[in-house]
Amino acid sequence: MKKMLFVVNPNAGMKKAAKHLTDMIGIFNRAGYDVSVYITEKKGDAQVKVMEMADAVEQEYYRRLKYPYISTLG
Repeated sequence: MKKMLFVVNPNAGMKKAAKHLTDMIGIFNRAGYDVSVYITEKKGDAQVKVMEMADAVEQEYYRRLKYPYISTLG
Protein backbone atom coordinates (compact mmCIF):
# COMPACT_ATOMS: atom_id res chain seq x y z
CA MET A 1 0.00 0.00 0.00
CA LYS A 2 1.27 3.48 -0.85
CA LYS A 3 1.73 5.90 2.01
CA MET A 4 0.79 9.57 2.21
CA LEU A 5 1.39 12.17 4.87
CA PHE A 6 -0.93 15.16 5.16
CA VAL A 7 0.73 18.03 7.01
CA VAL A 8 -2.02 20.35 8.16
CA ASN A 9 -1.58 23.86 9.50
CA PRO A 10 -4.91 24.53 11.21
CA ASN A 11 -4.28 28.29 11.17
CA ALA A 12 -3.32 28.66 7.51
CA GLY A 13 -5.48 30.08 4.79
CA MET A 14 -9.09 30.44 5.76
CA LYS A 15 -8.90 27.64 8.33
CA LYS A 16 -10.93 25.27 6.16
CA ALA A 17 -8.47 22.36 6.01
CA ALA A 18 -9.82 20.58 9.09
CA LYS A 19 -13.35 20.84 7.74
CA HIS A 20 -12.41 18.90 4.57
CA LEU A 21 -9.70 16.64 6.00
CA THR A 22 -11.96 13.62 6.51
CA ASP A 23 -13.17 13.83 2.90
CA MET A 24 -9.62 14.13 1.58
CA ILE A 25 -8.43 11.16 3.62
CA GLY A 26 -11.34 9.08 2.30
CA ILE A 27 -10.49 9.95 -1.31
CA PHE A 28 -6.90 8.83 -0.90
CA ASN A 29 -7.85 5.71 1.10
CA ARG A 30 -10.11 4.60 -1.73
CA ALA A 31 -7.22 5.19 -4.15
CA GLY A 32 -5.07 2.75 -2.18
CA TYR A 33 -3.16 5.09 0.12
CA ASP A 34 -2.42 4.60 3.80
CA VAL A 35 -2.85 8.18 5.01
CA SER A 36 -1.22 9.68 8.09
CA VAL A 37 -2.02 13.17 9.36
CA TYR A 38 0.30 15.53 11.17
CA ILE A 39 -1.23 18.71 12.56
CA THR A 40 1.27 21.48 13.18
CA GLU A 41 1.34 23.25 16.52
CA LYS A 42 3.89 26.01 16.02
CA LYS A 43 6.05 27.74 13.43
CA GLY A 44 8.56 25.37 11.85
CA ASP A 45 6.69 22.16 12.74
CA ALA A 46 5.91 21.29 9.12
CA GLN A 47 9.52 21.63 8.03
CA VAL A 48 10.78 19.46 10.88
CA LYS A 49 8.18 16.72 10.24
CA VAL A 50 8.82 16.63 6.49
CA MET A 51 12.58 16.39 7.05
CA GLU A 52 12.04 13.53 9.53
CA MET A 53 9.85 11.69 7.03
CA ALA A 54 12.35 12.25 4.20
CA ASP A 55 15.11 10.78 6.38
CA ALA A 56 12.92 7.77 7.21
CA VAL A 57 12.10 7.17 3.54
CA GLU A 58 15.78 7.41 2.58
CA GLN A 59 16.80 5.01 5.35
CA GLU A 60 14.13 2.50 4.29
CA TYR A 61 15.28 2.75 0.67
CA TYR A 62 18.87 1.96 1.56
CA ARG A 63 17.83 -0.81 3.95
CA ARG A 64 16.07 -2.59 1.10
CA LEU A 65 19.01 -2.44 -1.27
CA LYS A 66 21.09 -5.60 -1.62
CA TYR A 67 24.22 -3.46 -1.68
CA PRO A 68 23.46 -0.31 0.32
CA TYR A 69 26.92 1.14 -0.22
CA ILE A 70 28.62 1.15 -3.57
CA SER A 71 32.18 2.26 -4.13
CA THR A 72 33.97 2.71 -7.43
CA LEU A 73 37.69 2.67 -8.14
CA GLY A 74 39.71 3.96 -11.09
